[in-house]
Amino acid sequence: MPISPGSAFGPYEVVEILGAGGMGEVYKARDTRLNRTVALKFLRSEDGPGASASILREARAAARLNHPHIAAIYDVVSDPERPFFVMEFVEGESLASLVARGPVPIDRVIRIGAELSDALAYAHRQGLIHRDVKPSNVLVRPDGGVKLLDLGVARDAGADPMATTRTPTSSVGIKGTPAYMAPEQLLGHAPTAQSDVYSLGAVLYELTTGRRPFVSVDVLALAVAIATGPAPRASTHRADVPKALDDVIARAMARDPAERFGSAQDLHDVLEGFRTTGRLPAMADVPRRAGRGFVAVLAAVTISLAAGAFWYSRHRVPPLGPAPTLVLPVLNPAEDSTIESLGVGFASVVADNLATASGLTVVSTQSATARALNRDPLALAHAVGAGYVIALSMRPDEGRVRLDGRLLQAGRVVPVWQDVADGDPLTVERRLMEGLAGALALHGILPRPLTADERGRLSRLPTDNASAFAKFAEGRTILERAPDRPAAERAVAAFAAATALDPNFGLAFAGLAQADAQLYDQTKDPVWIQRATDHATHALSIDPNRSLVHVSLARVYRAAARYDDAERHARLAVSMSPQSDEAHRELANVLNARGDLDGAVSELRTAVALRPEYGTGYATLGYLFIIHARYADAIEPLHRATELNPSDANSFQLLGTAYHYLGNLQQAIGNYEHALRLHPVANAYSNLATLYYSDGRFQDAVTAYLEALKVDATSPTTHYDLADTYTRLGQQPDARREYDEAITRALAKLNVNPADSESMVLIAASEAKLGRFGDADRRLAEALAMGPADVDVAHKAAVVQALAGRPDAAIASLGQALKLGYRASFAADDWDLRSLRNDARFIALIQQYRSK
Repeated sequence: MPISPGSAFGPYEVVEILGAGGMGEVYKARDTRLNRTVALKFLRSEDGPGASASILREARAAARLNHPHIAAIYDVVSDPERPFFVMEFVEGESLASLVARGPVPIDRVIRIGAELSDALAYAHRQGLIHRDVKPSNVLVRPDGGVKLLDLGVARDAGADPMATTRTPTSSVGIKGTPAYMAPEQLLGHAPTAQSDVYSLGAVLYELTTGRRPFVSVDVLALAVAIATGPAPRASTHRADVPKALDDVIARAMARDPAERFGSAQDLHDVLEGFRTTGRLPAMADVPRRAGRGFVAVLAAVTISLAAGAFWYSRHRVPPLGPAPTLVLPVLNPAEDSTIESLGVGFASVVADNLATASGLTVVSTQSATARALNRDPLALAHAVGAGYVIALSMRPDEGRVRLDGRLLQAGRVVPVWQDVADGDPLTVERRLMEGLAGALALHGILPRPLTADERGRLSRLPTDNASAFAKFAEGRTILERAPDRPAAERAVAAFAAATALDPNFGLAFAGLAQADAQLYDQTKDPVWIQRATDHATHALSIDPNRSLVHVSLARVYRAAARYDDAERHARLAVSMSPQSDEAHRELANVLNARGDLDGAVSELRTAVALRPEYGTGYATLGYLFIIHARYADAIEPLHRATELNPSDANSFQLLGTAYHYLGNLQQAIGNYEHALRLHPVANAYSNLATLYYSDGRFQDAVTAYLEALKVDATSPTTHYDLADTYTRLGQQPDARREYDEAITRALAKLNVNPADSESMVLIAASEAKLGRFGDADRRLAEALAMGPADVDVAHKAAVVQALAGRPDAAIASLGQALKLGYRASFAADDWDLRSLRNDARFIALIQQYRSK
């Protein structure tokens, strides 16, 4: 149907058309729910459902980005008639309009280049390549800043008369605008971060000179000029171009990717440095891209299309040691959801089997990460100190699976071993494992010869039922993504289906136990702990020699506060599979529960080194620092977690918490709000409410706490904090109801974990605020016995004693809390400690710890 002002698409009401191009039409619209202006981009109907689905997939990937110089994607709507996505509406003009008026002042060129390179560097760290950087895809705001458009969704060339989408000889498909495309793109090779750097260089050339770097009315002639000619010099057409800027643009546009800047970040650092110091460095002082020459780079691109790998140049980790190390990426070129799940399942089983070969370290990567980044697999080996890559590429093949497996050695382009298998998933995996076993032994990769029993264990499969394996793989994929409650319920259903299809599938029972434990975390219903214990124990009886089974048991026993049993199974898992980041993470969680912070941090650092591209390890490390009041230490790992998993609301919520406790409220609010945009996380609502409370906005705090309880009504802390807020509003009946509810919820947690000191001290504080000081003192004594070094216990002990009119004891407890990491600024403003504010000892404590 025609679109005109007033047309409505769900909550979006069209205001006016903004433009049209190769991908479709763009309209200004109003989001009636949030009363904000947005831009709607409708896809062309003639592209067909396949093309629309591809574009929408890419839009969903780009929607996770959050950067000041990238136009945000708010929503992706798969309307069967007119699919569209909803973008940030940016006031201003396009960069194409700006440059059409002539060359741009040099300082403005540098500012625009710095902002665009910063945006591209951020996108590249998230695994997204723009593919079509050009002036018409950049908007200039009234304040002079820029916003990059269509990141991750640029697939066509737009209205540019020089644009095309495919050359007849390309097997990959050229996507972009030839005048701004890198030579390797024009040759039909996959776009990379380096090709984006080239395109940005071409944009800077045009801004500086007022003309494109290569001009031709014939597309083929244009492509030949770009692919064979040297990088043009802006100074040829503008005499006042500083030599340093001339060199910067030429370096960005070098024909050989190895001669360009090492990354968009390197280009940004150079340009931003000029903005702050007023000078550009000599290009000889700026590192080029590490790697081989142009021909070898193109060969590596071809390999990466088949193998898929991860490379993040700015966060390298040292080699893990002299033992042979293999990295295991799985590529899903067809972007098929079933294949993606099978890839995760394959990787987990292959890695677990390879762990049976003593001294061998295996680093497993997520199929989604490998697919998104699509880089040189040997670069991944270098990044994690691995000597070899087991690169798996999986495709659907008429109801079956086609798998291309390669064993690559660092420093060699030709595979050490390769095989292609076609059939049902188990047949394919069995053939792969048998071939790998032979190759590893033949080429001396293993530290010692394999016994016959070891060879058998290396190639074994956890089930003979292909359907059961598919359900197991589905469940593992969900668990990899740190699921919320609905996702955990889907994981339970998938694992349960696998165990029903094969009652002797030990790994499926282990996965079911982990999913049960996830549901306990989210519901606090003790039924799930009992189910988890039963399933984990059954998994052990079926398959006692698999590391993942012991990880599951440790996870369950930790949730049930059976710490001796949890540590025993976690250490067994690590001893069976010392290369398993999952085993090390679980051991870290157990050690933390036992109060061994140093041991927990050590295990988490090992987990991160083993799997440096997996955000969960960094998020867990950041969480550990937060709960031990080491907020500054939490910032770096949590930033890394958000970079690696930009769709994980929990990581943004934790990062907001760290900033909150460090007193950086703007950063805290920004991260909390972004977490809520990604997913309604209860903790993000609660933390926002705490900020409102601190600012005296008590009614806003009540609203936010109630939103948190809609997501998770089982949290005793949220009920307690809501009661405090009602108290400040003078709504005593509401406050008493919520304190009682906090006690009820905390008792439910104690029924599962009788050693939960934080639940015990929350009950003590709630009882004190209800005036029941005898009960409060009894609970406080128990909490202090359970957690004598717990900062929350020490703080609430001070609260209970202050409310009971015992200032000496309150001051002593507050001193302990501050020593353990409680913020002096929070203590100074704590309403519950107001009776101490005129006490000289209180004032001295605040001054002492504020200075630290």
